[in-house]
Amino acid sequence: MEVPQDTAKQFGGAPAYFAKKQPLILKKAGNDTELKLFQDNWRAFAIDARNVINAGGTGTGLNTILCVRFDEASNIGLYNPNQFTQGSLLELEFLNNGALMRLKHAPNTGVNGYAMQLKGAFGWQIISPKTISGIVNITDGSAPSEIMLDDMVANARGSSKNTYIFCHPRALAHFINPLKTGKLHTSVKEKDLDTYLESWHGIPIIASYNLLWNAESAVNA
Repeated sequence: MEVPQDTAKQFGGAPAYFAKKQPLILKKAGNDTELKLFQDNWRAFAIDARNVINAGGTGTGLNTILCVRFDEASNIGLYNPNQFTQGSLLELEFLNNGALMRLKHAPNTGVNGYAMQLKGAFGWQIISPKTISGIVNITDGSAPSEIMLDDMVANARGSSKNTYIFCHPRALAHFINPLKTGKLHTSVKEKDLDTYLESWHGIPIIASYNLLWNAESAVNA
């Protein structure tokens, strides 16, 4: 994070400015990390391990649904416990010892100001290919069936104790909720229709807007 000298003065100093901006930066970092874990760790691992089901979509504009079973030995997050001295996964550190410096990043390149960095040392360890599975190449014309979802859970050895299904909210609306709709029976007196699914056979469904929607290319599976 960088702030020009004059802007920092308006906020009562650089520490006050950075304190005000930190919640937004930390939220953005969390959002980016969630997408990174889903797309480049879990999904990539499931594809490399050939533990994905092909829904049949081709080209681009496709989606993925993942089933992840957390396990302390073979599928778990890693972090540096020494970083928690500040109570956060990201360690805050002023650059140039908090003194005035020449800023390096647009739109303030070459302007005098103050800078600080947020550093984190954490990642994800995946050892067993039986802990992550998925359905790939999903689109409205190639939606997963109930059997595909059941097989995805079975491929990850999933259970309600330690397993979650992850997808974009629109993937939930387009591809999973309709599997419930076909089983609903309503009468003319019904005034409310609930087609939303929160779990699949007891396994919670986590729908996050941080994930991609209609933005993937077809993969061989």
